[in-house]
Amino acid sequence: AENEQAIEELKAENKQQSAENAQQSAEIQSLKGQSLKLENQLTDVLEILARNEISIEACCSGQLPELGDSETEEPATSDQAAFLGQNIPNPFNGSTVIPYFIPQWASEAEIVVSNIEGKIIDRQKIPATGFGQASFNLANLPSGILSYTLMINDVKYETKSMLIER
Repeated sequence: AENEQAIEELKAENKQQSAENAQQSAEIQSLKGQSLKLENQLTDVLEILARNEISIEACCSGQLPELGDSETEEPATSDQAAFLGQNIPNPFNGSTVIPYFIPQWASEAEIVVSNIEGKIIDRQKIPATGFGQASFNLANLPSGILSYTLMINDVKYETKSMLIER
């Protein structure tokens, strides 16, 4: 009788745990949906920020293209219009996203991540011109400062720093 009572109590606990698990699974699915929506919104915001920063830099540097001069493939100056954004989040723990803009005149581009000694940790080819973002998963690295460089046509265009925080 004592064993039967213990079995019934365990069955009741198991049933309660199953109900809680089902509720938690539903909450997880809801959070995954919210996370995906936030990721899409973040991508939109990054693209807007990249466009605005390019416009501000071009305006303030006096390198705006001439109106009606869209037929020329080469820019007026060699660095016109390319953009390397700050990684998000920064500092980060695991993975990060780097926004960029590659102008049409670029034949090849990549982002190269290196440590403070200059050792290349990771690199990512950028497949097309225009706005985009590169995702880097650096979860296996210890805390510290890394640099990332935008290379266009084998030339260093811009370098920025990011912080891994554990």
